[in-house]
Amino acid sequence: NFPCHLTSLERNNSKFSADFPYYAEESLINKFNNDDFVMLYLNGPCGNLCQVDVKNSETFEVGDQHSRRAGRKFADAVNKIINNCILLDDNSDINTVYSEIEIPIREITEKMIDDAKKIIEKNKGKVIKEFELSNYGLESYKDNTVISAQKLLETEFWENMSANEIINLSKAYKNNKKEVVPLTVAKIGSILIIAVPAELFVEYSLNFKNIFKEKYKNIIVVELANGWVGYVPTRKAFLYNSGYEVQFLSSSKLHEDAGDIITKEIIQMEKRLRQ
Repeated sequence: NFPCHLTSLERNNSKFSADFPYYAEESLINKFNNDDFVMLYLNGPCGNLCQVDVKNSETFEVGDQHSRRAGRKFADAVNKIINNCILLDDNSDINTVYSEIEIPIREITEKMIDDAKKIIEKNKGKVIKEFELSNYGLESYKDNTVISAQKLLETEFWENMSANEIINLSKAYKNNKKEVVPLTVAKIGSILIIAVPAELFVEYSLNFKNIFKEKYKNIIVVELANGWVGYVPTRKAFLYNSGYEVQFLSSSKLHEDAGDIITKEIIQMEKRLRQ
């Protein structure tokens, strides 16, 4: 269980890829000399994490070579801990609780719809310049032909795209302004597994680990499990209106309280699990 966006390849690539977990599994197959070995990779909450140190302008942590390097580092980390693993008892109970909750999407006002229609009408028939988006801001230090995701938010392209998203969301949620969010909590011996179908910010994972640390030896939080309901940023992220992840789009449409609503439900599910 490890939290990181699996986005090591360049944004403009056209490949399907298992990214660095593939190379980690390949390395472990060689380590164990066992072609039947399978690595089950459970991605932790990483809505605001990626494989790049975006503040370091000297590194280039993108591309197939970086994916290979990250995979080997991941496999090395697994090798270091595997000899210290605590095996579960053969008779360990497996218990699960499943819940589907409804979370409202953020409010779409008539003014938002009117403004979106005006933008779409203004740009009707117009050729809008598209931009080459940087690989997590790296090239923007040295190459002015690409722009960062933050700069993209200031462009006419983004304005027009966002306007169309508002119209589409208003139609999609016209009759029901809520999204069904399936949650799963599982207990295997002394391990607690929490599965959420969202791109959770990492703070929620750290919070779960803190809440349940006295009851379980290991807490595994898994994101993008059993569905996809978009990003779930923290309240602080919404407060500063920072980044693509908080912009009101189909990829980030749930109410600002979504993370707190999910957390409260998980706490109740864990109580039912123990009962």
